[in-house]
Amino acid sequence: MREWLGGDDYSVEVETAWTPGSAIVVRGKHHLSFENTGVVLAFQPCEELSFTHLSSLSRLPDEPSSYTKLSFVIQADGDRTVLKFEASGFPTPAIYRHLHFYWMGTLDAFKQYVESR
Repeated sequence: MREWLGGDDYSVEVETAWTPGSAIVVRGKHHLSFENTGVVLAFQPCEELSFTHLSSLSRLPDEPSSYTKLSFVIQADGDRTVLKFEASGFPTPAIYRHLHFYWMGTLDAFKQYVESR
């Protein structure tokens, strides 16, 4: 995550044990400092990652209805690899708009990162 979420104006650190049920904390700075928290729901290296997400910038209370679920599944499709990304459970329309904007750019950066390997 550090490699494809980073950039010249973006710093990020990820803390997690990568086991289902463990906490995930993503701290960084992108114009403003932030700390995103959640729980790892699934993790199979090179296959699947899903976790809940609550940004400190949202100023929402730390309760289940404040979290968004993010899911990434990588699958073979003939001679191609397909990344399926799903986000669900947006607590506010503003969070939906922000995550939609953010993840469209991030998925492009992730694609470039993977293809350069």
